[in-house]
Amino acid sequence: MARFSGNFWRGVAGDVTFREHRGQQIVTGASRLTKDQMTVPSLKSADTFGAASCLNSYIRPAFNFKGDGNVSGRLNGMMNICLDRSKNKKLDIFEFDQDSFNYIAGFEFNENTPLKKHFYAQPKVVLSGLNLQVQMPSIDTKKEIKFHPEAHHAKLAVSLGMFDIINGQYTYVDVQSIDIPSWRDKPTVPAHNFDFVLSPACLCIVALSLVYIENTFMGPSFLNNAKFSPAAIFHATLSEGDPERKENWDDMNIVFITEVPLEVAAENTPEAPEQTD
Repeated sequence: MARFSGNFWRGVAGDVTFREHRGQQIVTGASRLTKDQMTVPSLKSADTFGAASCLNSYIRPAFNFKGDGNVSGRLNGMMNICLDRSKNKKLDIFEFDQDSFNYIAGFEFNENTPLKKHFYAQPKVVLSGLNLQVQMPSIDTKKEIKFHPEAHHAKLAVSLGMFDIINGQYTYVDVQSIDIPSWRDKPTVPAHNFDFVLSPACLCIVALSLVYIENTFMGPSFLNNAKFSPAAIFHATLSEGDPERKENWDDMNIVFITEVPLEVAAENTPEAPEQTD
């Protein structure tokens, strides 16, 4: 059923689907196929997209950034590509490796103020086993940081979310940050390393964000909002090691099958040729 909300129709009405995108009403044809009428490839494709959407429902809160109106749809589309590339469609399992999710690196949470147009330094990630280090070079605050016009200073925050996609668990790691004064107060911020310890066999996502702060008579006031909030995924990797359930982690409503079920393995095992005397 379509509903009118915020000057736009949303939902399904008859043969059309209504949605809003960037302040415009979008109308598309609704599928007339029931699940029973869909082909097996179409069902599997829909299942993969549903899995991407479900996984992203845990990823987005890990960073709590103020995204644009289409952040969920854009991230779902990119995650769907990652999962589709990693799926063995014949065996109906996922075959992940360390780089299975690197496609989402560079994803901007807010296209209105992309991080790439506000932060010009060149950090890098160094992985050594389960130790991940984000190496931030010295920052020229006049040339490499674009400030909010009302900000007196900013914070560069590095966030990490870890997702055990085999056992269906997740955790959000405490944010690390450094202060970025105005170039008038401090023209150069020294190099700094951010160190994290990863859990084995988890999807580990690192994001960078700029938080702008104005000094007022009431104290510091944060300026980030839905129209101005630079943040992006900087790195995404599947950590090494064997999956294991963790204490004190929260549960996800999704797991990814990476081992062939016995009945499927039996169906795909060629029969031994008959021996003749």
